[in-house]
Amino acid sequence: MFVDDLAQAAVMGVTGTAAGGIYELAGPERDSFRGLMQRMLDVVQRRRLIVGIPMFAARLMALAFELGHKLSLGIVPLALTRDQVRSLSVDNVPSGAELGFADLGIEPTAMESVLPEYLWPFRVSGQYADIKASAKNLKT
Repeated sequence: MFVDDLAQAAVMGVTGTAAGGIYELAGPERDSFRGLMQRMLDVVQRRRLIVGIPMFAARLMALAFELGHKLSLGIVPLALTRDQVRSLSVDNVPSGAELGFADLGIEPTAMESVLPEYLWPFRVSGQYADIKASAKNLKT
């Protein structure tokens, strides 16, 4: 979900303009973690191999990272924790049983409209990526 949509909902909750209850707030699209990574790679114009790791292997990796981090007194970075693996093992998809953005009168913003604005600094040529791409089409 777009942070501005969430902020608008939070303001409505704090000011009392939203009806009481439990809200499940999510953007208009659903995608897998792999799908989200692919979208991000497309926007930053990079190609990377996305490899799925079985949960048991992820748990072992997280345990090894945590152990290495503790034994090295923090020198080895915590690239993955058991809590992160636990979080990734559960879908973060709204059930539809609770109130949502529609009940607040908020139209959630689509990912495609905000991803390029957030991720352009991570393109190989940053803000100049589009200029370089269009310059390739010029005839000399």
